[in-house]
Amino acid sequence: MLKDFLMHFGLDEHTAEEDTCKIEHVLNPKTARTLEKFIEFMDREEESKIWIDHFRYLVISYILLFKLTL
Repeated sequence: MLKDFLMHFGLDEHTAEEDTCKIEHVLNPKTARTLEKFIEFMDREEESKIWIDHFRYLVISYILLFKLTL
């Protein structure tokens, strides 16, 4: 579930999988459950899909801008 959540933000599958493994081993179980509930909520709410799309656009724009300035 966390991997899919990270991929919503534009991460590739390999990076999302790698980060998910790291995160799951460090998080307190209570934090993990709370994050899981948040992800479930995000998957149900139509409004969240809109702001996720906006966020993804901003991240991609930032990455492209950063690459152009290097």
